[in-house]
Amino acid sequence: MKFISTKFMTARDKELVLKTWIRFLNNNFKRTNFTKRLYEHLHLHCGYIAHYNINGFYSTYFNGDFEDLKRFFSNWESDNGYSYSDSDYLDLNRVMVEEYKKRKEIIFQIAQKSNNMKFEILKETVKRAETDREFRNSLLNKIF
Repeated sequence: MKFISTKFMTARDKELVLKTWIRFLNNNFKRTNFTKRLYEHLHLHCGYIAHYNINGFYSTYFNGDFEDLKRFFSNWESDNGYSYSDSDYLDLNRVMVEEYKKRKEIIFQIAQKSNNMKFEILKETVKRAETDREFRNSLLNKIF
């Protein structure tokens, strides 16, 4: 893909954002792959709010919660593949959407598998709490 330089982002910068995006997707949203460059592109040129800073943004969408992840990507699911894009960044954003859509099925399979594992842990925790009063009390105090 050949990118077009704009006033605030060179073609090379766009290439670097795309490489970072692909690495972030391929590594299951690892925090170490969520760079300042990617964060700034998402909140400045893709219609996301900043959530105060990079850590707030990351913890809002990529905290391991299935629904938060779905909410992040809902921005990329409109008929044309993106619900917001400044025309200066349309070339990059289109390719980012394409890269996401190539991986969409596996992204959500992994997220669902994680949710299933959490649910199994919850079931085992409740099972133990039914027979262990001390554990139950401690658990309830942590939850409520």
